[in-house]
Amino acid sequence: MGYKALYRTYRPKTFDDVVGQQHIVKTLKNAIKENKLAHAYLFCGPRGTGKTSIAKILAKTINCEDSANAPCEKCENCIDANNNQHQDIFEIDAASNTSVDNIRDLIDKVKYAPMEGKYKVYIIDEVHMLSTGAFNALLKTLEEPPAHVIFILATTEPQKVLPTIISRCQRYNFEKVSDEDLYQRLKYVCDQEQIKATEDSLRMIAKLADGGVRDSLSMLDQFVAYNHEQITIEDINEVYGLTTTAQKIKILLDIANKNIQELILNIEQMDNKGINIIRLTNSLIDILKETIIYAYGHDKSLLHDLNEDEVNEIGKVIATRHALAMIDILMDNINAYRNTDHASKYFEVACLKMMEVFNENVDSKPTIEKTKEKVIVKNKENITSKIETEQPEEKVEVKKIELETKEYDEDFLLGLLVKCDKVNKSQDMQAFTRLPEMMGDLDNMRYAKTLMDAKIMASGKDCIILGVKMDAIAHMINDEKMNKDLYVFIKNKLGINKMIYALSNEKFAHLVESFKQRSKDNTLPTESEVTFYILDEVKEPTNEEKLIDLFGDAIEIVKE
Repeated sequence: MGYKALYRTYRPKTFDDVVGQQHIVKTLKNAIKENKLAHAYLFCGPRGTGKTSIAKILAKTINCEDSANAPCEKCENCIDANNNQHQDIFEIDAASNTSVDNIRDLIDKVKYAPMEGKYKVYIIDEVHMLSTGAFNALLKTLEEPPAHVIFILATTEPQKVLPTIISRCQRYNFEKVSDEDLYQRLKYVCDQEQIKATEDSLRMIAKLADGGVRDSLSMLDQFVAYNHEQITIEDINEVYGLTTTAQKIKILLDIANKNIQELILNIEQMDNKGINIIRLTNSLIDILKETIIYAYGHDKSLLHDLNEDEVNEIGKVIATRHALAMIDILMDNINAYRNTDHASKYFEVACLKMMEVFNENVDSKPTIEKTKEKVIVKNKENITSKIETEQPEEKVEVKKIELETKEYDEDFLLGLLVKCDKVNKSQDMQAFTRLPEMMGDLDNMRYAKTLMDAKIMASGKDCIILGVKMDAIAHMINDEKMNKDLYVFIKNKLGINKMIYALSNEKFAHLVESFKQRSKDNTLPTESEVTFYILDEVKEPTNEEKLIDLFGDAIEIVKE
């Protein structure tokens, strides 16, 4: 028998084997236990997250002869299902069977009773590929199927499925599997297969898989073939054209210290080695982001790409304000890569632009000597708060610090909550489920990722309040430039004309408590007025304008 790929060998056979998606597993197990099965399910989510696997497990479980221990893996139904030979479980690839005739043929067979098990289960994969005619043919059967039939529709693009189909199904949104869960699964597979791999190499594979279990195991297969003795981080860097953390930090420090010769030489060497510039750019963004988060929180548990020594090394040279400006330049540069075969040249220009950031000589991390005095902190809107600091000395210079981020007072936020309701929240959460589809578009990836990492806590007719893990992330979202970009993004891409306000989860919890108390006391403020951004009409720049914007006076445009 030929070699069987790892992702096929370790495909989950029971609900307990599933990696991640515990909210879905729990719901389905309870539905089976209480005999409350729906007649149609819609499984949505990124590739490789378990949609088809869970569909097969569900089909096998409800047809198992031992209902008390289903799936028992011993009865004839379970064995046939595992071998893809069960006569009542049909897996259909909608990409190859898109026509009306294919669906009509399926519908004709639906009426017949099951041959082996209790239910006939139809698993239609990539259902969004069906033609409009095929969808319409399926509608009636989905609405009133025979009692012995269950449909499970799976798709990576639910926005392409007709709303009339979606409304007839129980919808389950599959999430990307966490890096930690992927790492544990890879470690388990390596132990079972006696594959030697270093911990940092497995963690890198988990990160590169971007939430997909199947992708992570396919990568592991690839690296086993590349180095059957022991998989190391160097192997991964070599195969995928990646740079080490030390190399990335050196790039950032060379930019900050304006070591232009070393920087350009380093970029040329990486280009000759086939380093993936897009991945490198994204990695630098992640490193700078972690540097900012650590500067605000000083919590090493929040570090994923860096260790404490590395983030301190960067923090000594690159201030928070500079890091934010560098992130903006790198994110803008990602859009340029799609239109060129020479990404390294664009990356060089981005590095030169980042050097210019340090000409401002503005340090956003003010040093304050320890004191028991009160330090007045003012933001751009002149809202003040007081910070207690420790003190070893009696006389110190007290400085006023201008924060870079926008803060909102409690009454304003409470006034937003007053106008929020469940209907608006539900509608906006539904719209946000489309965000993963936009991750493949370089123009939208930055904003989609920012919103995917947040959670809608409340929503009204003209506002959305997001909850995020840390104040630093809330500050980034509330920054005027980023906030305006997000407003334009959700308006154009999601059809939501609302302003976005971000709070850390901790601050939102305090806000809710204040809302409850003031509601009891009948002292809630009136609805806050929301001011929308005034958007100028944006004209698409000409090719000449793009070149001038990128290279400035360094080029001369000659028209023939």
